[in-house]
Amino acid sequence: MIERQRRKEMEVFFSRLRSLLPEENLRGKRTVSEQVLEAVNYVGHLQRKIEDLSAQREKMKVNSDQNAKVSFEKFWDNTPPFGGSDREYPAVKINSVGSGVQICMNSLEHEIVYSDILLALEEGGLEVVSAASSVINNRVYHTIHAKVFDLNTFNIHTLYQKLWHLISTHHTKIQDLRTTDARA
Repeated sequence: MIERQRRKEMEVFFSRLRSLLPEENLRGKRTVSEQVLEAVNYVGHLQRKIEDLSAQREKMKVNSDQNAKVSFEKFWDNTPPFGGSDREYPAVKINSVGSGVQICMNSLEHEIVYSDILLALEEGGLEVVSAASSVINNRVYHTIHAKVFDLNTFNIHTLYQKLWHLISTHHTKIQDLRTTDARA
């Protein structure tokens, strides 16, 4: 009686084990020992796959960090679009990061209307995850991380154009006000 119960339990356990294996590992009739060996091999395969994927992920993180650093450094060395001093003009840089974007902007102090930028991001199908700003030598540096709602409809170029238009329009207005004040 006890032996029969043990066999039924073992049958249930082996059935559960078989259900966890891919179908290609279950072709044909197999003995219990072959099924256990197949399960051991499959677990080993999964462990190697996890190690490979972890190594790939680490490599991608290192590459991503290096690329972000290069992009960041190039961004702050940005040349102005219309000639003149790079300190006069605002700059926008957008990097694709996973399922979101990193937006870096810099301008003279008070040239960027932050609420307009956030509204443009929301209208562009983005959700702001984090934002940071710093002021250094009368220049404002913004970094915004945003999640993309729908990758199928999101267009990074359109977002760039929209942000650049907002920033450059505001920049032009401020320059016009400064010129008017200087004449007065």
